[in-house]
Amino acid sequence: MNLKLIFSIYGGYSILLGASFIFIPATMMEGAGIASTPDLIATQQIWGAALYGIGLIAMSLRDADNNVGLIEPVKAVMIICFLAVLVTLYHLYQGFSGPPIYMNIVVQGLAGIGILLKTK
Repeated sequence: MNLKLIFSIYGGYSILLGASFIFIPATMMEGAGIASTPDLIATQQIWGAALYGIGLIAMSLRDADNNVGLIEPVKAVMIICFLAVLVTLYHLYQGFSGPPIYMNIVVQGLAGIGILLKTK
């Protein structure tokens, strides 16, 4: 597996998830078992914009395999992946669950591990 594939999948997933948080935040929260409130909807939309941006950054790093200058930004994205997994595991511990949470753990975790293995 190369970085192009990892970042294509991770970037695409992040863009789709970010757009979902921006345009249908209440539906996304319901899928995770969270009751939506106006404050939470605003927070989800801000998170969606950030996640959409992370997806765009990931898509721009697809050609990092042969570019030594891009290794540090690639490692920064790896840290983002692992932090997202930790926060999501915390949410599971708090009692939230559902397909979006499990998908997030799998995609973020696999992307982080793939990046780690490719940048060693």
